[in-house]
Amino acid sequence: MRGEPGSAGEAAGSDGPAEPGARDGRGRTAAGSAGRPSSEAEAGGAGSFAGAGVGIGVRAREVGSGVARRAAAWGRRGVEAARQGWAGLEVPRAPAGVLVAALLAAAFITLGSLAADASDAAAGEAAAATRGAAAHERSPADRAGLPRGAATGARVVYSLAQQRVWLVGPDGRVRRRFDVTPGGTPAPLGVYQVFARRAQGVGADGVQVEHAVFFAKVDGSNVGFSAPMRDTAATRDPDPAKLGTAIREQRADGRALWVFATLGRTVDVVT
Repeated sequence: MRGEPGSAGEAAGSDGPAEPGARDGRGRTAAGSAGRPSSEAEAGGAGSFAGAGVGIGVRAREVGSGVARRAAAWGRRGVEAARQGWAGLEVPRAPAGVLVAALLAAAFITLGSLAADASDAAAGEAAAATRGAAAHERSPADRAGLPRGAATGARVVYSLAQQRVWLVGPDGRVRRRFDVTPGGTPAPLGVYQVFARRAQGVGADGVQVEHAVFFAKVDGSNVGFSAPMRDTAATRDPDPAKLGTAIREQRADGRALWVFATLGRTVDVVT
């Protein structure tokens, strides 16, 4: 009979969805028809992940290149800042590593520049000091207190006011300087030449003398240097009033003048 529940259930079974794992008339399962499209979806997903990985790698290289360029730029700006003394430099934010590298580079360059400047300044000051010393340096004759006279070259300079004698070499350098005791009759100012020498004799004061060197005459009396033959308290402090035209010197000084003031040697008598 039509309309019985049993026949309606069978009709529904033929048109409704198949049970999972149920086989159709050809022996295929319901899931079997969808197996191949599922594998293709998985393959497509793997390709998408691979593409994303490539994109990330390219982006990483770009970021790395950008960091390298920024580091180089910061290094150059650090050098320029060191040269300009950091005047008016606006420093934007930068990665800590880049900033440290730039600051270290600037510090080394600044220290090197300061060292070079200090070396140049020291050399300049030394040269200036040398020039100043040379400009103010007195000649050896000036340092020895040699008075200016009319004669030049190798000579004996005798100062009446200072009661002192200088033995001057041909180069203008003073070889020896010593004090003397002149007699009561001084030699006139002027330039003379040694005309006589006597190894030993007796002075106007009655003292035995040696190494007498004569260079001028006053009223017929010879004017010259001499030294006592004996070194005693009396001979070291002679009486000028008894010396006459003699110029008394100590024994060591007399020997030096004897060697230096040979015949014809110039004697310059100054004030």
